[in-house]
Amino acid sequence: ELKGPGNSLNYEFRMHDPRVGRFFAVDPLTKKYPWYSPYQFSGNRVMDSKELEGLEPEDIVDENGKLSNALISLLHGAFLFDKIRLQNTTWVSSASPKLTLREAEIYLVTQKPFAVCYFDKVIFKNSEIAKSKSYWIGFVSHEQSHQQEIFEKGAFWFYKQYGQDALSFNPRDIPTEARAYKIEDEYIPLLLQYKNGAVLDLFDPEKNSYTDNEKAPILEKIGAEFRINVILQNEINKNNKEIKEYESVISNLKKSKKVDEMEILSYQGDINGLNKKNSYLKKKQDEIKTEYKL
Repeated sequence: ELKGPGNSLNYEFRMHDPRVGRFFAVDPLTKKYPWYSPYQFSGNRVMDSKELEGLEPEDIVDENGKLSNALISLLHGAFLFDKIRLQNTTWVSSASPKLTLREAEIYLVTQKPFAVCYFDKVIFKNSEIAKSKSYWIGFVSHEQSHQQEIFEKGAFWFYKQYGQDALSFNPRDIPTEARAYKIEDEYIPLLLQYKNGAVLDLFDPEKNSYTDNEKAPILEKIGAEFRINVILQNEINKNNKEIKEYESVISNLKKSKKVDEMEILSYQGDINGLNKKNSYLKKKQDEIKTEYKL
């Protein structure tokens, strides 16, 4: 099995050249364009066309820098990101001719990061294009987490807070970054494994023939189910664990020779607070089940 650039693509086709006695990789777009030979660059139309590599995450971000309906629906279902914000965010490569001088300046000033949010745009490092779909789903989720905060709290607040936090925290520990990394590093791997990898199967044109619009409601429902069974349930489980720890402390306090009633009441208050949180979370689970008929 041969790997593509950045170890991101598995080439499924191999051809044998008897002249050199070895196999060589075939362009992964071969099946879509069987009428072109391997020697034709941009279909012999170098003035008005571009050469496709078979690596562009076209069902993640389209040529206009907009997220696909399929990914928008998945991220809304799983993380409740606002659909309008997802639709209005534009993704621009650092090497794109569409990049304005101001946007290029912002990218350079921020020391050429993997991506930077600039109001409703995400400027990303051009080398990221060649990475896998699973990487891109996590990558997009991270940046859209920031976009969601900009949408909810306003750009002025977001950038001011980010600047202040950057003086006190390591880059990954900045609160907005910590929240984004939690989604990218913790939840996205679980989401991609959920229901035996159903998400990646739906983004694989070799495994289904659905259109973008046909995939969207299926992926949104998978995302919503994931939110119920993984994200919200994890919070409930975490709260239950704390409740048991507090109950154990209270039990030990009651066995002591000098019982501290105020301390016991304090821990009981914590337990009551966690039980209220769990009631709210279970209510949210029921609401999602009703909305998506799960």
